[in-house]
Amino acid sequence: MYPIKLNVNPHGWRLFMQRKLDRRFEEFSQKIWQRDEFACQFCGLQSKKHQEVINLDQNYRNNKFANLVTACSLCTQCFFLESVESYGGGVLIYLPEISQNQLNGFCHLLFTAMNTESKYKETAQNAYRNLKLRAEILEDEWGSQLQEPSIFGQLVIESENKALLNKKIFSTIRLLPSRAGFRYQSIDWSRSLTAILQ
Repeated sequence: MYPIKLNVNPHGWRLFMQRKLDRRFEEFSQKIWQRDEFACQFCGLQSKKHQEVINLDQNYRNNKFANLVTACSLCTQCFFLESVESYGGGVLIYLPEISQNQLNGFCHLLFTAMNTESKYKETAQNAYRNLKLRAEILEDEWGSQLQEPSIFGQLVIESENKALLNKKIFSTIRLLPSRAGFRYQSIDWSRSLTAILQ
Protein backbone atom coordinates (compact mmCIF):
# COMPACT_ATOMS: atom_id res chain seq x y z
CA MET A 1 0.00 0.00 0.00
CA TYR A 2 1.03 3.58 -0.61
CA PRO A 3 1.19 6.11 2.25
CA ILE A 4 -1.26 9.00 2.39
CA LYS A 5 0.08 12.48 3.01
CA LEU A 6 -2.60 15.14 3.43
CA ASN A 7 -2.28 17.62 0.59
CA VAL A 8 -3.79 20.58 -1.23
CA ASN A 9 -3.91 20.54 -5.01
CA PRO A 10 -6.41 23.00 -6.53
CA HIS A 11 -5.08 22.59 -10.07
CA GLY A 12 -5.07 18.81 -9.70
CA TRP A 13 -8.63 18.87 -8.30
CA ARG A 14 -9.90 20.67 -11.38
CA LEU A 15 -8.24 18.13 -13.71
CA PHE A 16 -9.36 15.22 -11.51
CA MET A 17 -13.00 16.37 -11.70
CA GLN A 18 -12.82 17.06 -15.45
CA ARG A 19 -11.56 13.60 -16.26
CA LYS A 20 -14.24 12.01 -14.04
CA LEU A 21 -16.75 13.37 -16.56
CA ASP A 22 -14.81 11.99 -19.52
CA ARG A 23 -16.37 8.78 -20.77
CA ARG A 24 -13.06 7.58 -22.25
CA PHE A 25 -11.33 7.96 -18.89
CA GLU A 26 -14.13 6.04 -17.21
CA GLU A 27 -13.45 3.13 -19.57
CA PHE A 28 -9.70 3.46 -18.94
CA SER A 29 -10.35 3.48 -15.18
CA GLN A 30 -11.80 -0.02 -15.46
CA LYS A 31 -8.34 -1.27 -16.49
CA ILE A 32 -6.77 0.35 -13.42
CA TRP A 33 -9.41 -1.09 -11.09
CA GLN A 34 -9.04 -4.56 -12.59
CA ARG A 35 -5.25 -4.41 -12.31
CA ASP A 36 -5.62 -3.44 -8.63
CA GLU A 37 -8.35 -6.06 -8.10
CA PHE A 38 -10.80 -3.29 -7.13
CA ALA A 39 -8.79 -2.67 -3.95
CA CYS A 40 -7.87 0.78 -2.67
CA GLN A 41 -4.10 1.02 -2.82
CA PHE A 42 -4.05 3.19 0.31
CA CYS A 43 -6.36 1.52 2.86
CA GLY A 44 -7.03 -1.86 1.26
CA LEU A 45 -10.83 -1.59 0.89
CA GLN A 46 -11.95 -3.95 -1.85
CA SER A 47 -15.15 -2.87 -3.59
CA LYS A 48 -16.45 -2.65 -7.13
CA LYS A 49 -18.32 0.55 -6.24
CA HIS A 50 -17.23 4.08 -5.38
CA GLN A 51 -13.57 3.72 -6.34
CA GLU A 52 -11.53 6.49 -7.94
CA VAL A 53 -8.25 6.69 -9.85
CA ILE A 54 -5.53 8.77 -8.20
CA ASN A 55 -2.23 9.95 -9.69
CA LEU A 56 0.57 8.84 -7.36
CA ASP A 57 2.75 11.86 -8.13
CA GLN A 58 -0.28 14.21 -7.76
CA ASN A 59 0.39 15.53 -11.29
CA TYR A 60 -2.95 15.08 -13.04
CA ARG A 61 -1.38 15.62 -16.44
CA ASN A 62 0.82 12.53 -15.94
CA ASN A 63 -1.70 9.83 -16.77
CA LYS A 64 0.72 7.00 -17.42
CA PHE A 65 -0.64 3.61 -16.40
CA ALA A 66 2.08 3.09 -13.76
CA ASN A 67 1.26 6.45 -12.13
CA LEU A 68 -2.45 5.64 -11.68
CA VAL A 69 -3.87 3.63 -8.79
CA THR A 70 -7.23 2.73 -7.30
CA ALA A 71 -8.38 4.77 -4.29
CA CYS A 72 -11.59 4.64 -2.27
CA SER A 73 -13.48 7.88 -1.68
CA LEU A 74 -12.19 8.26 1.88
CA CYS A 75 -8.57 8.11 0.72
CA THR A 76 -9.16 10.22 -2.40
CA GLN A 77 -10.31 13.30 -0.50
CA CYS A 78 -7.10 13.33 1.55
CA PHE A 79 -5.20 14.57 -1.51
CA PHE A 80 -7.50 17.58 -1.98
CA LEU A 81 -8.06 19.16 1.47
CA GLU A 82 -9.34 22.40 -0.03
CA SER A 83 -12.18 20.48 -1.72
CA VAL A 84 -13.19 18.07 1.05
CA GLU A 85 -16.51 19.84 1.65
CA SER A 86 -17.66 19.35 -1.93
CA TYR A 87 -16.47 15.74 -2.12
CA GLY A 88 -17.58 13.86 0.98
CA GLY A 89 -16.60 15.81 4.01
CA GLY A 90 -14.73 15.37 7.20
CA VAL A 91 -12.88 17.15 9.95
CA LEU A 92 -9.21 17.46 10.80
CA ILE A 93 -8.26 15.77 14.06
CA TYR A 94 -5.16 15.32 16.16
CA LEU A 95 -4.31 11.61 15.97
CA PRO A 96 -0.59 10.77 16.05
CA GLU A 97 -1.24 7.18 17.14
CA ILE A 98 -2.16 5.85 13.69
CA SER A 99 -1.59 6.75 10.04
CA GLN A 100 -4.17 8.27 7.70
CA ASN A 101 -4.29 4.93 5.85
CA GLN A 102 -5.14 3.10 9.07
CA LEU A 103 -7.75 5.69 10.05
CA ASN A 104 -9.53 5.37 6.70
CA GLY A 105 -9.53 1.57 6.94
CA PHE A 106 -10.84 1.81 10.50
CA CYS A 107 -13.58 4.22 9.39
CA HIS A 108 -14.74 1.72 6.76
CA LEU A 109 -15.22 -0.78 9.58
CA LEU A 110 -16.83 1.78 11.91
CA PHE A 111 -19.29 2.92 9.24
CA THR A 112 -20.16 -0.70 8.42
CA ALA A 113 -20.78 -1.51 12.09
CA MET A 114 -22.93 1.62 12.45
CA ASN A 115 -24.93 0.76 9.31
CA THR A 116 -25.81 -2.74 10.44
CA GLU A 117 -27.53 -4.16 13.46
CA SER A 118 -24.37 -5.89 14.60
CA LYS A 119 -23.37 -6.28 18.21
CA TYR A 120 -20.66 -3.67 17.52
CA LYS A 121 -22.98 -0.82 16.49
CA GLU A 122 -22.93 1.08 19.79
CA THR A 123 -19.20 0.53 20.28
CA ALA A 124 -18.55 1.84 16.75
CA GLN A 125 -20.70 4.93 17.38
CA ASN A 126 -18.80 5.68 20.59
CA ALA A 127 -15.43 5.19 18.90
CA TYR A 128 -16.39 7.55 16.07
CA ARG A 129 -17.65 10.18 18.53
CA ASN A 130 -14.38 9.96 20.46
CA LEU A 131 -12.40 10.44 17.26
CA LYS A 132 -14.49 13.54 16.41
CA LEU A 133 -13.65 15.01 19.82
CA ARG A 134 -10.01 15.07 18.72
CA ALA A 135 -10.92 18.05 16.48
CA GLU A 136 -11.27 20.17 19.64
CA ILE A 137 -7.53 19.84 20.23
CA LEU A 138 -6.87 21.57 16.90
CA GLU A 139 -9.47 24.23 17.58
CA ASP A 140 -7.89 24.97 20.97
CA GLU A 141 -4.37 25.12 19.49
CA TRP A 142 -4.97 26.78 16.12
CA GLY A 143 -8.22 28.68 16.53
CA SER A 144 -11.83 28.40 15.51
CA GLN A 145 -12.69 26.59 12.27
CA LEU A 146 -9.14 25.52 11.41
CA GLN A 147 -10.19 21.92 11.97
CA GLU A 148 -12.33 22.36 8.83
CA PRO A 149 -10.26 20.90 5.97
CA SER A 150 -11.48 23.35 3.33
CA ILE A 151 -10.62 26.37 5.47
CA PHE A 152 -7.26 24.92 6.47
CA GLY A 153 -6.54 23.90 2.87
CA GLN A 154 -7.41 27.36 1.57
CA LEU A 155 -5.06 28.96 4.11
CA VAL A 156 -2.22 26.74 2.90
CA ILE A 157 -3.00 27.65 -0.72
CA GLU A 158 -3.15 31.37 0.04
CA SER A 159 0.12 31.21 1.96
CA GLU A 160 1.71 29.85 -1.23
CA ASN A 161 3.88 27.68 0.99
CA LYS A 162 2.95 24.02 0.61
CA ALA A 163 6.13 23.22 2.53
CA LEU A 164 4.05 23.99 5.63
CA LEU A 165 2.49 20.55 5.18
CA ASN A 166 5.93 18.98 5.67
CA LYS A 167 6.31 20.44 9.16
CA LYS A 168 6.41 17.91 11.98
CA ILE A 169 3.14 19.15 13.50
CA PHE A 170 1.22 18.14 10.37
CA SER A 171 2.43 14.56 10.68
CA THR A 172 0.04 14.23 13.65
CA ILE A 173 -3.03 15.58 11.83
CA ARG A 174 -5.56 13.26 10.18
CA LEU A 175 -8.71 13.76 8.14
CA LEU A 176 -11.62 12.00 9.85
CA PRO A 177 -14.18 11.24 7.11
CA SER A 178 -17.76 12.38 7.60
CA ARG A 179 -20.15 9.50 8.12
CA ALA A 180 -23.03 11.59 6.77
CA GLY A 181 -21.02 12.70 3.74
CA PHE A 182 -20.29 9.11 2.76
CA ARG A 183 -23.66 7.68 3.78
CA TYR A 184 -24.55 6.18 0.40
CA GLN A 185 -21.08 4.83 -0.30
CA SER A 186 -20.78 3.32 3.16
CA ILE A 187 -24.07 1.45 2.73
CA ASP A 188 -22.67 -0.18 -0.41
CA TRP A 189 -19.33 -0.87 1.27
CA SER A 190 -21.18 -2.36 4.25
CA ARG A 191 -22.63 -5.07 2.05
CA SER A 192 -19.16 -6.37 1.24
CA LEU A 193 -17.78 -5.95 4.78
CA THR A 194 -20.77 -7.21 6.81
CA ALA A 195 -19.64 -10.84 6.68
CA ILE A 196 -16.47 -9.88 8.56
CA LEU A 197 -18.45 -8.42 11.47
CA GLN A 198 -20.93 -11.28 11.88
